[in-house]
Amino acid sequence: MARKNYDAAVTNSPLISAADYGTGANKIYIKNNSTTASNSVQVELGSTNLVLGKLYGGDWAFFPYEGTNDIDITTSGSNVVVEYMVIYES
Repeated sequence: MARKNYDAAVTNSPLISAADYGTGANKIYIKNNSTTASNSVQVELGSTNLVLGKLYGGDWAFFPYEGTNDIDITTSGSNVVVEYMVIYES
């Protein structure tokens, strides 16, 4: 489990690098630890930043991850803490 604190809003900021993981039955957990519902985290996939969804304050996601594309995020504001974890096959 890891955490990143974003003191300012970011756009297409790398969170998880595909180069760090092989392909397989990987899983991703991401949580927006903000207590303010309006502080959102947009989860994006790959170099085209395909939007997977938006996590509002307190929201979390758990999804399969093939490990072939990076996971980036865009935050709506400042002081957003993102908690994340990659469960992977080696």
